[in-house]
Amino acid sequence: MERTTAPSNNDGPTFDASSLTLKTAREQLKLNQQIEDDFSNFLTLSSLTQAQRDRLEEVRQGWGNVVAGKVSEGQVGFLAIAPILWASGYTIDPNLTVNIEKRIEEITVDDGDTVIRGRMDVMIAQEWDEGRSSLCILVIESKNSTVDVSVGMPQLLTYVASFLNSQKSVWGLVTNGSIYQFVLVQPGLYREFPLLNLMRPKEAEEMLKVAIAIRKDFHENHTETQDKK
Repeated sequence: MERTTAPSNNDGPTFDASSLTLKTAREQLKLNQQIEDDFSNFLTLSSLTQAQRDRLEEVRQGWGNVVAGKVSEGQVGFLAIAPILWASGYTIDPNLTVNIEKRIEEITVDDGDTVIRGRMDVMIAQEWDEGRSSLCILVIESKNSTVDVSVGMPQLLTYVASFLNSQKSVWGLVTNGSIYQFVLVQPGLYREFPLLNLMRPKEAEEMLKVAIAIRKDFHENHTETQDKK
């Protein structure tokens, strides 16, 4: 890992999340991996409406027009992530805010000796109490189109884990625009779900169904979560 030069009140080493390997991230965050075959035990996936299918097809066609060349992280966010968030209802949901490049608070690990910092590409949360975010719904890490999504997993796990002091689980997504990897992170464990390819129609539909189901799950359970705060 590379040590950052940013100042810290901690006497131990300070690292940027982007410098972590998956092995190191799992060790530092004390996370075990569990592979899941499908989403059925965690989310209820509903059929897409025709309007949602039409929007998804527009995303697929647009991505297909550019994916032959290298697509930067910023372009992935603009051409793939933003349209999918719109198609799945996040950007028009009055109870949620979509935050771009939001810096995480310092994560202290290794018995208080090591500090990790970073910046989330996309963080979707409920906000109340004068804008203070109290419940994170979904964290998204994007990579350019030529990078395997596994490269972004250490950062994603780090960012998602930063919310586990105040809630029992958080969904995460890492994508290069073509491939989508969802994870569900809980204290001591992250559940890794099957890879979904935007250019394969059935997998693309499942990806959108999952995104919608995560938002619906929030609406079904957020009142209980908020009452416990």
